[in-house]
Amino acid sequence: MTMKSDYLKLKEHLDEILWEFEKILEEKGINGIEVVLTEANFVSRSRKSKTAFSLRKILEECFPLGAKNIEEKHILATQSLLNLNKYSETAIKVLLEVVNSPNNYSSSLQGLAVKILEELPDLHKKTLQKTGSKQSDNPIPLEETSVQVLEDSVSLDSVFFSKDAPVATPKNCTNLNDKNYTKDTCCTSSSSKEKAE
Repeated sequence: MTMKSDYLKLKEHLDEILWEFEKILEEKGINGIEVVLTEANFVSRSRKSKTAFSLRKILEECFPLGAKNIEEKHILATQSLLNLNKYSETAIKVLLEVVNSPNNYSSSLQGLAVKILEELPDLHKKTLQKTGSKQSDNPIPLEETSVQVLEDSVSLDSVFFSKDAPVATPKNCTNLNDKNYTKDTCCTSSSSKEKAE
């Protein structure tokens, strides 16, 4: 009964919905295309979709990025969204904000963000490459160079594409508090040292 009622509401408000879409496109500077939407484009909301909506709503608290308001619940929400394959680009932006802002977030929160990024399925690798670190003050495209993780030389691309790459977390980064630590003294595997030599 509720589903039928929703479709009736949709029919009643479809013009308003289309107008909202048009305004959003205008605000985003997307002027060369239009929205073609009919009742046939709408389907009953699934349980997965309801869950994703709730999780995405939680991430609203993270914006604007740079406000230092990302907490553990937000990181866990990004993980769930990535597993659901919903709002993946937004989830990755939030994770990269934490990873690229070592002075704003705790090492434990950064470690959790790195762990989730490390476990990204291939499905989301292109999203990561596209997103890069756009939200930081000094964007660093992943195609050109490595995004620095926790202020050391372990890069995201090495974490994703090398099985033996070390992960920069407080657990295996014993010199994290030493401002003078280098690639050779922290978070560097023996295999990496051999390659360097």
